[in-house]
Amino acid sequence: MRKPSVTILYHFFHPDDVVGARQFSDFARELAHRGWDVTVLTSNRCWGHSKAEISIARENWHGVRIIRVSRFGWNQANNVLRIGNALWIMMGWLVRLLRLPRTDVIVVGSDPQFSQLIFPAIKALIRPKALVYWCFDLFPEAILADGASRPVRWLARVVQPFIKRTYRSVDLMVDLGPCMRKRLNLYDHSARRETLTPWALF
Repeated sequence: MRKPSVTILYHFFHPDDVVGARQFSDFARELAHRGWDVTVLTSNRCWGHSKAEISIARENWHGVRIIRVSRFGWNQANNVLRIGNALWIMMGWLVRLLRLPRTDVIVVGSDPQFSQLIFPAIKALIRPKALVYWCFDLFPEAILADGASRPVRWLARVVQPFIKRTYRSVDLMVDLGPCMRKRLNLYDHSARRETLTPWALF
């Protein structure tokens, strides 16, 4: 029988050791161990070293196929540059998704910020059997709460109505706990809801 297939999209991945990268790396490796055909689309940067590049564009790690999209070494601490990184990576992911064989499940993490904007394109062009959003960080709420500059806060408020529309494409919404679920529910989405509390929070 054909293996079930999953493609995971997350900004940071092995060999990065930041918590989100480790969480998604463990997730991908365990799925491969359980017999899934696993592909990961990530970036060629590590969270704590934005100037340093991961030179290997493609590799197989514990049965996980890793494809890294090159991006500029723009400072993630700068909100404007961080949004630029996000848009660049999402465009690169979409191009590569169109070239890959159709996958059963696509799992998208919440880094880069506003990764939700890629949902409608995935549903329309890739058409997986299930689209999963694994939310570690709430955007644009996090930007509005962090006291970003006025132009960035304005952009976050402009994007917020579009975020509600993107959630209509999601089949499974994974949150970290009751507070996050409550905020996600405000978008009135119809996705199935599950809570997965990361080991890093214990």
